Amino acid sequence: MLTSTHAQATPAYRLNDLAIAIVNEPVTLRIDLARIALAELAIIYDEEARRARQDMHRKSQRSGLMRWSRAVQDLALDYARLAESITLSTPVEVSIGPENSLYLTIDGRMVAVSSPRMNQQLDYEQRVIEQYCSLNRCEDLLNDPAILVKTTTPQPAGMTRWTFSQHMGPVCETTDGLQFQFRNLENLGRKRDTCARVVDELNTLSTAIARHTAV
Repeated sequence: MLTSTHAQATPAYRLNDLAIAIVNEPVTLRIDLARIALAELAIIYDEEARRARQDMHRKSQRSGLMRWSRAVQDLALDYARLAESITLSTPVEVSIGPENSLYLTIDGRMVAVSSPRMNQQLDYEQRVIEQYCSLNRCEDLLNDPAILVKTTTPQPAGMTRWTFSQHMGPVCETTDGLQFQFRNLENLGRKRDTCARVVDELNTLSTAIARHTAV
């Protein structure tokens, strides 16, 4: 493992840059990334569950919001347990989807590395980067200028957010207006990751069609 001996300055790159840089590096570097990214996701979803409980007291949709809160809380616990379960022998792979979405595959399970709220993605990435670079020398990992992507890079078009309503249930919504409605809250984590992958593929298809018609 490349270990830092001093505090790092705020990195000027995105989380995807780190992922690309460590694809073929020792697995310990990917393990660090997986543990940190999942632990932060657990914190974010725990906060989402707390918001749902607050909304429940202000709105009349109590039964639906209670189920949503519990499902999101379970997802937070799932991510926390998954992070804690990672050992030095756990196979961890990183990959970038067609629309620049980052995925972690931990012992065969694929997880979308994204905040449930689109406007919080950069803050989430920054927290992961800062923690990661406190353990590893990111300046050594990212010494290839071709890899670097400044933090001003626009968020991918396929970024998603999650909402819930009493009538519609859980909804996965993208920045460009696509909505995926689910009938129930079962396997919320699987639904989340599946939605992210489908959005990636649809955006890639849309881009390919636009290029073809422009020719």
